This record gives sequence, structure tokens and C-alpha cells, in this order.
Amino acid sequence: MLKLRFLQLVILIILNGFPIFAEEDRSFEIVTSFTILENLVSELGGSRVSVTNLVPRNSDAHIYSPKPSDSIAISNADLVIFNGLGFEGWIFRLIKDSGKENNYLIASDGINLLNQSNEIDPHAWQSFKNIRIYIDNISGELIN
Repeated sequence: MLKLRFLQLVILIILNGFPIFAEEDRSFEIVTSFTILENLVSELGGSRVSVTNLVPRNSDAHIYSPKPSDSIAISNADLVIFNGLGFEGWIFRLIKDSGKENNYLIASDGINLLNQSNEIDPHAWQSFKNIRIYIDNISGELIN
């Protein structure tokens, strides 16, 4: 029994010494469009993600003017996450200019649309049902 435990310990030490078997320490670079998504991604990803947010706190994503540093952040990101529903009218142009056209997640995909005065309300995260969909979309993408 003692020999078996010793052999298991030796195998464990050997396997941990090879990088192919070690857990990857690199965090994933995620860019979010506004602070609610930044908070969700940070909470869901924990230490495995590094989050850069584009629209500063207390600013309006509807009228935000992207800066050159935003384009750089997106081009360096593993994934870009934004709300959609027309909330960030500038985001697709910024993603295209950054060369990350196939590397984004629209967090609101699959939500139940909120309507106000026959217009789509892009603030869909304010519904409990919808925020669960945001969480499912983001966590599913982070797992992949």
C-alpha cells in the first residue's frame, strides 16, 4: 500500500512538471462595451479573465465616441462583449476596424424584447428573465 501511494506521488510530481499537463495561467483578455457587462464578466470569469471596459462609468453608451485606445484594446482582445439592440451604435464599426469581426458576443442574444412606446428598449438587462440570459450567454462563451 505504501509503495502504491509513493508511486502515485511520483507520477503526480512528474506530470505537474510538464507544461502540457499544467493548467494554463494566462487570463483571457475581454473587452466589454459598458460597465454592467464589465461587472458581469468580472464576476463570472474571476481570475481567469482580464476585463477592459470601453465606456467609462457615468458615461452614456448611446452617444459614446470611441478613442484610438479602444481600437487597440479590441485588437488585442480574445473576445469583445457588447449589449446589442442598438445600444452601442458605434460598436460594429469599431470591431470591423480592429479586425475582430468574428470574435465577439452580443450579450442580449435570445432575450425577450422590452418595448416602450413601440420602440425596442435596449436596456434589456433590467429584466430578471433577461439578465439570466445575459449570464448564460456570457458564461457559455467563457467556458468555450
